[in-house]
Amino acid sequence: MKDLWQLFLLDFCKLDAVCSQGEPNGLGWTLIIILGVLILLAAIGMFAYFAEQIEALPDYQPKNSENEPKINENMPWYKSDPWYRDRD
Repeated sequence: MKDLWQLFLLDFCKLDAVCSQGEPNGLGWTLIIILGVLILLAAIGMFAYFAEQIEALPDYQPKNSENEPKINENMPWYKSDPWYRDRD
């Protein structure tokens, strides 16, 4: 991880205004923090967008006991399917 940071600093410090002697100065740290926050917000936004899209699917139902179908012994497949038989 330290090597990645050093590689990042080598490329980042090509701009003399944001670094002095190979280390970020105040402006450099400000840019690093702003970029980090923007990347974090983008990741959170993408997660929220895809979570919203999943909930918008027509057959989406959150898993809880209220939405599960009630098993009835009159169902023709009830006695032949071990997964449903063992759920009781």
